[in-house]
Amino acid sequence: SVAVFNQGGRNSEKKQAHYRQSDCEDIRHELVECESQIEEVMRRGRAAKRRLCRGEKSYHQLERWYSLVMERDRLIDREDDLRLRNREIATDEEYRSLKKRFEEMRLDGDDEDEDSVLEGMVEALRKRGSAKSAVDSFRYSSSGPQSDPAHVVLERHGHNYLNFRPVFIA
Repeated sequence: SVAVFNQGGRNSEKKQAHYRQSDCEDIRHELVECESQIEEVMRRGRAAKRRLCRGEKSYHQLERWYSLVMERDRLIDREDDLRLRNREIATDEEYRSLKKRFEEMRLDGDDEDEDSVLEGMVEALRKRGSAKSAVDSFRYSSSGPQSDPAHVVLERHGHNYLNFRPVFIA
């Protein structure tokens, strides 16, 4: 019955490893998608900036430019969140690997490298804690209330087509 229990535990570990691998692949895919969306928003933003610089004095153009700035900022925040989550998963995987190595060493009776593995585990735990707090603080800071519509923000700050701030670098 112990062997059956151990086999069930190994199957569970394999499933969890598969899910972690799947999560990493999903994050990588989302990062690639996010980067392409940022490039597209930057392209459209540069075009909107050129139209404003040419003198198209349309409030609609200014609102469009501002909405592209907000979209770019949202995508950059999403990209940062994905990178932090990826770091968190990597540090968690590093800890799991060291923990497994330590358990194997304990079973084999190999005490020579035990201290270095324990130090590695402590360092991995520190990294994991740091990554977790970075993810949590980022999510807390970015979960604030949604901003007002573009025209409200532009009016509040006294912006018009003459004094917009160029943020899309050509």
